[in-house]
Amino acid sequence: MAILFRTVFAAGLGMLVMLPLLAMNNSVDGLLGHRRAFADDRAPRALLDRLDGAGSQTMLRLQILKSEIHADMCSRGPQRYCVGGSCLSLPRDCGRP
Repeated sequence: MAILFRTVFAAGLGMLVMLPLLAMNNSVDGLLGHRRAFADDRAPRALLDRLDGAGSQTMLRLQILKSEIHADMCSRGPQRYCVGGSCLSLPRDCGRP
């Protein structure tokens, strides 16, 4: 009898953990349009193409931001940052673009 109660208790705790995770997954699928997109056979390819295009644009913007940050750091000259007795001079590679 104790095993039955333990099993029910463990299953109840498992459901308390799993149900919110499953609900969150369904909600995110609805928000991102995956539910509608995967209902059609052709849609996954279109969705993947859109995601690939968005990823490429994001990577391009991040690369531009990285170069702007690097240029700003180089315009300020070398700076030393010391933490716990070890020092680091940034930026190190201002000679190359």
